[in-house]
Amino acid sequence: MNISLIIHKLYAYDAANPVTKIYINSAEAKVILKLFNMSLKHFRSVNFNRIRPRKSSQLTRPF
Repeated sequence: MNISLIIHKLYAYDAANPVTKIYINSAEAKVILKLFNMSLKHFRSVNFNRIRPRKSSQLTRPF
């Protein structure tokens, strides 16, 4: 299971309609609970740039 896809699902909301419901299945919910139950020391080691790349790197990427 791809954790970055789950986190993207959590962050992906419609800016025009902020009350968009996000449906997460039970397998994804277990992964999210494991993430939040981790100690902060381990949680800081996760590379969030890989999960959510910066806008500048997306703009400067050659096509």
